[in-house]
Amino acid sequence: MGYQHIPTSLLRHLHTILALAVALAFASTASAQTATDICTYAAGNQYTVATSCTPQTFNKPNTFTNALLPTGCGATSNNDAWGWFTATGTTTNITYTPGSGNPRIHLFSGACGALTQEACVNAGANGVAETITYATTIGVNYMVRIQSANNNTMNGTLCVWSPPVNDNPCAATALTVGTSCSAIAGTNVSATATSGIPAPGCASYSTADVWYTFIAPAGGSINIETAPGTLTDGGVAIYSATACAGTYSLISCDDSNGPGNMGQAQATGLIAGQTYYARVWGNGGATGTFTICAHALANDNPCGATALTVGTACTPVSGTNVAATGTTGVPAPGCASYSTADVWYSFVAGSTGSIAVETNVGTLTDGGVAIYSATACGGTFSLLACDDNNGPGNMSLALRNGLTPGTTYYVRVWGNGGATGTFTICAYSLPNDNPCGATALTVGSSCVAVSSTNASATGSTGVPAPTCASYSTSDVWFTFVAPATGVTTISAEPGGLTDGGMALYSATACNGTFTQIECDDNDGTGNMPSIARTGLTPGQTYYVRMWGNGGATGTFTICAFDPTLPGDNPCGAIALPVGTSCTAVAGTNVGSTGTAIANPGCAAYNGVDIWYTTVVPASGIVTVQTFANTLADGGLAAYTTTACNGTFTLLNCIDDVGGNLMPS
Repeated sequence: MGYQHIPTSLLRHLHTILALAVALAFASTASAQTATDICTYAAGNQYTVATSCTPQTFNKPNTFTNALLPTGCGATSNNDAWGWFTATGTTTNITYTPGSGNPRIHLFSGACGALTQEACVNAGANGVAETITYATTIGVNYMVRIQSANNNTMNGTLCVWSPPVNDNPCAATALTVGTSCSAIAGTNVSATATSGIPAPGCASYSTADVWYTFIAPAGGSINIETAPGTLTDGGVAIYSATACAGTYSLISCDDSNGPGNMGQAQATGLIAGQTYYARVWGNGGATGTFTICAHALANDNPCGATALTVGTACTPVSGTNVAATGTTGVPAPGCASYSTADVWYSFVAGSTGSIAVETNVGTLTDGGVAIYSATACGGTFSLLACDDNNGPGNMSLALRNGLTPGTTYYVRVWGNGGATGTFTICAYSLPNDNPCGATALTVGSSCVAVSSTNASATGSTGVPAPTCASYSTSDVWFTFVAPATGVTTISAEPGGLTDGGMALYSATACNGTFTQIECDDNDGTGNMPSIARTGLTPGQTYYVRMWGNGGATGTFTICAFDPTLPGDNPCGAIALPVGTSCTAVAGTNVGSTGTAIANPGCAAYNGVDIWYTTVVPASGIVTVQTFANTLADGGLAAYTTTACNGTFTLLNCIDDVGGNLMPS
């Protein structure tokens, strides 16, 4: 093979490349530290304590002086070299890996010239690394002596590393319990196994655990959640303990309920203010970094229940049963395939004694709701109602009446079959769902319709069942006071409800004894009811029960009026013809009611009015005159209006004319 001439300039470039390659090769060595020939605490021979074995150069100096002969582990006066470190943990590992030869390691504390030997090792053979694991004191300096079995070369590397600070329960890292996850960084790299504590029993525990503590919040529930870093498959266990070095009891253990394959352990029924312990490890002994947090499940049990404000309509608040646990010691709901992951709410029953608890979909689309009475949040619970799918979609609407006003009740929410997710919830009273919450109807001279609905209503108990219109449930209640004539017609008109029933009752009180007077199915418009009664007792309160035929629900209108009382409101006003002289017609305000139009401002008006209309003649002049009869002192007001149910403008209000107490 022939030789090729290489130009000098190219040789210079090649020399530069080779030099750079050599420099890079040396730069890849973990540390530029140099061991010393004798014991000395200098910057040049100080070795960094890492969290895992990170090799640092440990080469024998060019010269050799045997200044100290240790004891044990085959110590001789052969070549040795020295380095030191400051302990950062309660356990420190020192590993020396030789290039060749059979090394010994001796560990000392104290000042040079007054060293105290702490440990030594000589367990391997030629070329085999040696390791000392020693219980060090944080902040104390330790000296390391490496000796070869002979005076051959002993260049190698030294690793000094400590397990995480929280490698045992008495050095556990304290977690702050929040209302949501505020993650902090963690690692089990270089961690050891903790002995003397019950094994977790999940996530293939073997070694490399680290420890955390938390103080149980007021609600007594906790969620310990880990998320992956370089550790992607881990476990979490929660313990109670008499002390950090005392007796431990396993409360819960989780493998993969957190993000990815990480652990998320929950516990309920904890004692508020007490310290508990959390153990974290890698599945099958895996190690790496992770994040961890502790947060309370505020309404994961009845004593942490979220209070719902009872309104007159649904005002939803956000909720979630994600990470919730199952509650023990409370009767199972009995619907919606309850298994676990329930959250709790409470409400105070209003004056009507009725409640609707409604949930709506979020990421949870199929849920259940149960209503309970209880002696206390931690007392005896009694199931009152349970619902699966009466709410929007497959969510729930639980209804109950007959509750005791002012009493606190509890609501349990869960996902069908254990499902979890977000949802909204509200609680509202059904104002006229029972007689004591009945809506009052004003008896006028004509029908003034009031809008209503029996949607979400329940069936009333303790009142004789109606005898018509296939009554089953979902009734609402109204009252009226019988007028002086003893005549009243109650009529319902269809809306969303097109086939309804109506029953009229007398009663000793709203929660007293009820007697049915009449029941009607289809005497009103279409298939809606209407009841016309005479002979009622003037001034007595009567009760009206309204429902949908066969349990149907929907909107409707209802009114109560006395057809014998013309003129009791503007839309039933009596027409007065305008003549050339006064032609008196009889009138009465007996049994009349007040009108919701601004007080006319004279004659001590306080209701019990009667209405007339007149058409103003071309002259623009009208005289209206009243005459005393059984009514001897009255008032008169004149108005213009856009319509009988429109805007009224007062023109004049008259009390007495001269010595006459009647107006004109």
